[in-house]
Amino acid sequence: MLPTLPVFVLSLLLGAPPQAGEQTPESKKAVELFKTATQIAAAIEDQIWLGYDAGNYTFLDSDRDTGRTAIGFSPNPKTGTKEMFFTLGGDFFLKNTPEENVLNIFHEAFHAFQQDRTRPGARWRRENSFVLFDYATLPPRNHALFAIEGKLLHAALKAPNGDDVKNKVRQFLAVRNLRQGELAAAIVSFEKGAESNEGLAEYAGVRAVLAGMDAAKQNRAPVAAFSYLDGPRYLQGKYAKLPTVTRIGRNDRLKFYYTGSAQALLLDRLLPSWKEKVQHKSAVLQDLLVEALGDAAPTKEDAEAALRDHNFEKVLQEEKAEADRKKADAEKLLTATLAEKGTRITIDVSSLGQIGAYKSFDPMNVTVLDPNRRLHTRMVQVAQKAHYQADFTQPVLEDRNKKEYVFVLKAGAKPTAELDGAPLALDKPARKQIEKRLVIATPSFRLAVEAGAIEIGEGGVVVRVKKGS
Repeated sequence: MLPTLPVFVLSLLLGAPPQAGEQTPESKKAVELFKTATQIAAAIEDQIWLGYDAGNYTFLDSDRDTGRTAIGFSPNPKTGTKEMFFTLGGDFFLKNTPEENVLNIFHEAFHAFQQDRTRPGARWRRENSFVLFDYATLPPRNHALFAIEGKLLHAALKAPNGDDVKNKVRQFLAVRNLRQGELAAAIVSFEKGAESNEGLAEYAGVRAVLAGMDAAKQNRAPVAAFSYLDGPRYLQGKYAKLPTVTRIGRNDRLKFYYTGSAQALLLDRLLPSWKEKVQHKSAVLQDLLVEALGDAAPTKEDAEAALRDHNFEKVLQEEKAEADRKKADAEKLLTATLAEKGTRITIDVSSLGQIGAYKSFDPMNVTVLDPNRRLHTRMVQVAQKAHYQADFTQPVLEDRNKKEYVFVLKAGAKPTAELDGAPLALDKPARKQIEKRLVIATPSFRLAVEAGAIEIGEGGVVVRVKKGS
């Protein structure tokens, strides 16, 4: 999701349109899961969060062009002006386990609950997604300390009694205080916001699975919604990633789904009133854990002991090696992306003196190669008012140093182009000035430029954007 950016629909529906009257396997899966989620929501009522009913924020959405049906999410789906901010299609659900599907539906529905302007409480705490890019500059020491935080959270979740839980939580908070004390305020705020926003949505999904399993055992929810009906087994598998939380994917944002939801599960055990404080006072999860400890506040000595117990120097060396591996993998991904067969297009905006502003981007699908290069692998919209706008739903390299965007239109994309009101062939060598407007469009890309030049050659297409007269 993009809570800090303009609302837009992220659709996961792909492929050719079905024939008239035909319902695709993807559509059938979406309809089936909508029914399942509705049954689970009715059975568990407000066990997840007071006032939260996933059934109030989900609906079936049929695309008129493709004929496909997906599950849509909106903070006001019962009104005549639905603000649909997200859809999940059957092609996505078919790739996941039953437990992951239930989690994802309740996760996204909880985001709608967070945004519901009619719900009681304060504005929900969120992260500024742009700060995500700052993680590319953080040293391995930060990641090593975060790795130990993950190990301590995992140990706290497994602890058998209240005293053991508190001891591990105190160590977790001590290491977190040490690590965050070395970070800029904006990054600390990002972490707190991400755990409140995405972490609590993930918690809602986890709790839905657990409550749904219990309801299924009592025949109040469909047994077929799950692979098995063992809550402890599910939790053990779900949070087995915490000890290696810094290795979860290429995107730093994902780890806060785990650390945030893990803290919420611990607060269930330690501080019964915590949810009211989150909803009505925008309380921070880690601060609520401090409150739950009472007089046993974390200390510097707790942090030092935790680092010794978990062999910090070894973890640091592992994170240094991991950073090198991630950097190499990111470069390989870039090389493979730009080596795709098709037409290479470069949009050069250097004459404007700055790279374009984001209209929207997907923070879960951007690989930061270094502080100046970002590979958007799913979607991004960029623009500079009165000069150009570029919309991508395909991979594109954003080079902020060279001030250019580079991507490959795959073979067979069949782009259409219009220069100053006349058709332009992109498969014939040419050099032309853009006097009024250039528009290039495919299903995965659209560019509109007000002034500049276009060069078409053997190496591809280069569009140089300039200030108009």
